[in-house]
Amino acid sequence: AYEWRQVVEGWTGRRIRTKFGGLDSLTGGMGDGDFVVIGGRTSHGKTSWLCALTLNLLESGVPVDYVTLEESTASILRRLVCNRALISIRRMKEGRVSPIEFSAAEDTVKWLQQQPLTIIGIDTVKTMNEEAVVGTMAASQAAVVILDHLQQITTPGREPRVYGLDRVMKRLQAVALRSKKVVILAAQLGRDIDHRKGPPVLADLRDSGGIEMAARH
Repeated sequence: AYEWRQVVEGWTGRRIRTKFGGLDSLTGGMGDGDFVVIGGRTSHGKTSWLCALTLNLLESGVPVDYVTLEESTASILRRLVCNRALISIRRMKEGRVSPIEFSAAEDTVKWLQQQPLTIIGIDTVKTMNEEAVVGTMAASQAAVVILDHLQQITTPGREPRVYGLDRVMKRLQAVALRSKKVVILAAQLGRDIDHRKGPPVLADLRDSGGIEMAARH
C-alpha cells in the first residue's frame, strides 16, 4: 500500500505546465521522469519554439538547462532576449535597434541573469559524441533539461545510424527516469511528410524506430 501511494503521488504530484494550451491539454503537463520528443522539419522553428518554452518555464519558476548542439551559448541567449523583449533577431544581429529596444534588451538580460537557467552551447560542449552529450544531460541538476537536437549527436561509425540513435534514446530516457527530471529532446522529421497531407505522426521522425518507442510524450 505504501509503495502504491508513492506511485500515485508521482502521477498526481507536481506537474510542469508549458503554457501552451493545446500541449498542456493533451499531456496534462509534464511530470518527474517524463521524456518528451519535439519533432519538426529542418528550419521550421524547433529552436524558436524551445526558446519560447524555456521562457515560459522560467516565468513559472522552473529551473532549466538548455543544451544546444547547433548554436553557440551567445546565439541562444540572443534568441531568448529578442523573444522576451519583442525585438527582431535580424535587427539585433545588424545592430539596428532603437534606444527603447536596447533598454528592453538590457532589462531582459538582467532578468535572465536572475533566473535558474544554464545555457550550454556547442562552444561549451566542444564535441557532439554520444558519451559527451549523455554525460552533460546526466550532470544537469535542473528540473527540465532541453536538448536541441538528436540528429546532431554522433554515434560510432561502425554501426548503423538507426541502432546508434536507438541506444542514445534509451540512455536519455534512463537519465530522465533515474534523476526524476523532465528531458525534452528536439528531433527532425523526415522528408516523406512533405509528400502527403495531414499532421505528422511518430513514424515521421527521422531515423524513427527507437525514437518513437522511447518517448513518453
